[in-house]
Amino acid sequence: MGQFSDPEPAEYKGMWFAGKRQGKGEMSWGDGSTFEGIWTADQRVFGIMKMTNGYVYVGNFKRDLMEGYCRIYMSEGEVFLGEFKEGKA
Repeated sequence: MGQFSDPEPAEYKGMWFAGKRQGKGEMSWGDGSTFEGIWTADQRVFGIMKMTNGYVYVGNFKRDLMEGYCRIYMSEGEVFLGEFKEGKA
């Protein structure tokens, strides 16, 4: 377990391996967005991303972009069930 701060500003709390985020961890950015989930080689793999617009993404990531089937809970109460490819719906 460890902690990381970045000039972005961002803060990571969680597991590390060979100097990279690996395993379960939480990241929070200066804009208020957060991610809690699984990391591999410093990239998000699966988890919950809470965005500043109130949307909550639950799903997979590939190359640190939203990827595959997911759910997005929107601030208006709607739920998007769909698929992302390279970060795009």
